[in-house]
Amino acid sequence: MKLSEQAYNKLKCMILENKFRINQQLLVDEAVEICGFSRTPVREALLRLQQDGS
Repeated sequence: MKLSEQAYNKLKCMILENKFRINQQLLVDEAVEICGFSRTPVREALLRLQQDGS
């Protein structure tokens, strides 16, 4: 599984489990720290989440 897919799954799971505050803006650097991956796969995951409407 690609790193961007793993980051997507981790962040999506955290969203569905209400791990973030309502309307919380998640910065790329924060997501990188949460996922433990480099910026590129995390940025791709965040873009995919945005497209999904998550």
